Amino acid sequence: MLRHGTIIGMIVTVCVLGIGEVKGRNEPVENPISGLPVFYKSAKRIIPKPSEVSQPIIKEQIDQTEKLLLWLEELWKDEEVRKTIGEERLSEFISSVTFALKNPSAQGEQVLESTAEGSTMGMRGAALGFSEIPGDTVINTNAVWDEDVHLDGKVYVDNAMLVIMPGVEVRNDPNGGIIVQNNGVITAKGLPTNPIRFTSDAQASNEDYNFAIKIEETALSASIISYCNIQHAAKGIYVANNELDNPLENNTIENCYDGVVQYGPELTDIYNNVITNCSDDGVEISLAGPSYPADPNGASNTTRINIEHNLINSSSYGVTVWGVDGPDEAGTVVMKNNLLAGCSQYAIYQSGWMATIRLSNGYYSNSEIGSPQTDTLPVYLDEDPFVNGIETPPFVIIQDCNLVDAAYTYDEITYVITNEDTANTDLIGMSTAEDGTPDSGVADIGFHYPNWSYYNVKLTLSADIDSDSVVDANDLQILSENWLCVTDPNIADPNLIDTRADLNGDGFVDFKDFALLSAEWLKIGGVGFVDIQPTFNGDIDNLTGYAEISLNTSEPNTYRAYVLLDGKKHGVFDFHEEFGNVVIQTEYFTNGRHYVKIVGLDINGNVICSQITKIGFNNELSMVTAPKGFEPQKNYYFYASGSGTYFVTLEDLVNEAPDIYTDTFVDQINICIPADTFVEEYGLYELTIDRQGQKFGDPPSYEGIIGRKFRKKDFPQDIDIRMVVYVDSKDLWNAKRTLVTKVVREAVRKSSIRKVVFLGPGTCNWKNLSHCLNIDRVKMWYHLSHGSADLWFNPPRECIMVGGDRVFSYLRKDFETVPPDYENMRWYYENNHSIAELGFWSNPKFIWVQFNSCESAATTEFPDVLGILPMIDPPIGDAVFIGWQEKVPVHDTGSAEYNKWEWNLWDWLGRGFTLDRAFEEAKYGVRNFQEIEDNFMYVGVIDDQYVWFKYPDINN
Repeated sequence: MLRHGTIIGMIVTVCVLGIGEVKGRNEPVENPISGLPVFYKSAKRIIPKPSEVSQPIIKEQIDQTEKLLLWLEELWKDEEVRKTIGEERLSEFISSVTFALKNPSAQGEQVLESTAEGSTMGMRGAALGFSEIPGDTVINTNAVWDEDVHLDGKVYVDNAMLVIMPGVEVRNDPNGGIIVQNNGVITAKGLPTNPIRFTSDAQASNEDYNFAIKIEETALSASIISYCNIQHAAKGIYVANNELDNPLENNTIENCYDGVVQYGPELTDIYNNVITNCSDDGVEISLAGPSYPADPNGASNTTRINIEHNLINSSSYGVTVWGVDGPDEAGTVVMKNNLLAGCSQYAIYQSGWMATIRLSNGYYSNSEIGSPQTDTLPVYLDEDPFVNGIETPPFVIIQDCNLVDAAYTYDEITYVITNEDTANTDLIGMSTAEDGTPDSGVADIGFHYPNWSYYNVKLTLSADIDSDSVVDANDLQILSENWLCVTDPNIADPNLIDTRADLNGDGFVDFKDFALLSAEWLKIGGVGFVDIQPTFNGDIDNLTGYAEISLNTSEPNTYRAYVLLDGKKHGVFDFHEEFGNVVIQTEYFTNGRHYVKIVGLDINGNVICSQITKIGFNNELSMVTAPKGFEPQKNYYFYASGSGTYFVTLEDLVNEAPDIYTDTFVDQINICIPADTFVEEYGLYELTIDRQGQKFGDPPSYEGIIGRKFRKKDFPQDIDIRMVVYVDSKDLWNAKRTLVTKVVREAVRKSSIRKVVFLGPGTCNWKNLSHCLNIDRVKMWYHLSHGSADLWFNPPRECIMVGGDRVFSYLRKDFETVPPDYENMRWYYENNHSIAELGFWSNPKFIWVQFNSCESAATTEFPDVLGILPMIDPPIGDAVFIGWQEKVPVHDTGSAEYNKWEWNLWDWLGRGFTLDRAFEEAKYGVRNFQEIEDNFMYVGVIDDQYVWFKYPDINN
């Protein structure tokens, strides 16, 4: 395919960074120092040895340090200040700090910490330079790039894992590029303030090298590409017939020939990227095969790709999609909420058969839009929507233009989604505004910047040395008085040294302490919108395994809060009075430094952004990388990094068969489990990794469950699936996985069809759940999640958690004619999903539904909307609903041994006992059974008639 493309300008995109409260940005602030006492003259000054330096500073602090140095240079011009402080001392201090900034190795070998996961890296081009990697290098053992690299040609990731750390620059020669193939996997996951950069030697044209990353069809689907800045490639990101587990998101692709190129039928979603100044296509998609038009032999009507919330600017063609020859095999392309501007040919170019959904896209200054009649709710702009103009980054939008609050079916406060589709871009806490204020209404069209530095909460200032609630010249004075001093009380004279100046507590007052002070310069503590802070269940700098985050807030009206980990939404707090916990399985990240930010929402729709909390992970095994489940007839691969000798075993939990796979690895884990090991297509398998030399009774180095990978296209309406087992969150799975395993085991064993679909952490969302519940032959549903009935300042209403959001029994929207006695809930509850919307209220299909959720049987609302309760009194029938009347503990604590009793219940059900009989038998060996008996509730069935999997016959 050849088309003529036009280059419009040379544009360089930069991140939007919050600058705290430094006044005037580039202008010096008002001089606050006059009148302060002179510096101490007698402090003992010792430059620390390299081995004694700890806690390297981060890039964010360097940026603030440079700003403060500009202010100090202005301060130097003030003659009164020079006299007050002392000209010689001030000159010495400024020179020393400036030298340390420009020569990081001079001050005790100080280095910049990558704002990513704990790796260290010298200043760009100064300390480390580039590591050369020869062309045609094959990476077949797990590798981590934590310093800049230069590729002399193509590098192949083959049956191994490559991790590129944030802040790394990958520079390519004309034949350069990374190719992931043959079950290889890449993690190129930068940070909002420290992206990974892919560029060229020449940095001159739009085709300096082949591609930044190409993911072949044979590569694992577990690759991640996010927060990367890609420049000057012929193809920025190239994905060949591979639907990745994670979308391509939050990347900046600039000055390439093509930005993102994919061919199917397996396609990866593209969310929230800036793609600018591409000679040909910003995004180019072929629905089947690499040919143009698409190869009909590879076409599939199950093909689907979502292209959403991207900014595609100053390219020849914004989005090009090549369809197929006929309608029968046409896949679906969803283009939603994108902003396309300055395209010299077409904003959207489509050729061939495809099902197209174009919703709420924005258009400005394009030569041709391309099939505008297919757009729904488009926004056409007559004036430049960008604050700095169409050719000047960053491309933040003018906040009174028509792009604001114009996105389709997506509300950034309540996540309102229509039944038609679900938006997948997580825009919580992100911004399209110049000042970084997060959106708080309906989402704006186009790219949203990760305003990582923005906060509006009460501040706790680590650099407020004199405790006057502001970091100002008084604190700078104390720091400079003790500059390069040792604060160790065994060495330093406490009468001469002010130990408060040692802000990071490493025993020295040096450049790292100045960087901490710079980051908080002129900020005021103890004030702000509200106090909202995360707390952790362990040493914040040494978290391992399942790390639990709790939330403390002084704002009683906070109804929801999101955990952003390294710039990406990781979990949700959504308990009106009891926020619960969010769990991080830390083994899936690199060891070292990570960053947590809390974004809360109050009942009035205000956004509450916390400061960044720095945490550290330290696991024996780290960087665990694997697909989200096994696929039939395919080998399963699992990668991790460690140190030592490790023994790997796999157990078939359904058939209780241990050691169906074993292997031994040294230092790194490269597991390949043969496809024929997974004898139960819908079973569960437990992977355990133990290190040689572990003490008896120590937990394994890693323990995880592998279920079948869920993809909607593999589960059509007529598939022979009989039961859905759903587990909502990592914390519940960690606490109750033995019970859930028992549920799946008994369900599979008692069903001659042996087909149960399991939706666990990673696939647990409403989109997947509702799809499975509507499969024709699904008659049973086991649901494990948090739940509640008595909601805060609202009429009682049953709800359970699904994918971090509430799903209610029924809502106002579920009634054609709203009953006169209907009690409205608050807006942020009414705009959610409901069980009633599934359509089973009047068309019942289930014979067994169990909600293992708090208060799920406090009323009869759930069995009612599921059609289980017939409209007679007493309510009896041939279907059953099971739930809890009150709250239940997640863990087995005290005398309420809920987990043990539930395990017993399913054990007796698996033997073919009636529910009533199993309930009685399960109590033996359980202490204080009365509490469980009073709380457990089942309705809708005659006790002595219902036998598990016998009546009605699940297999017919």
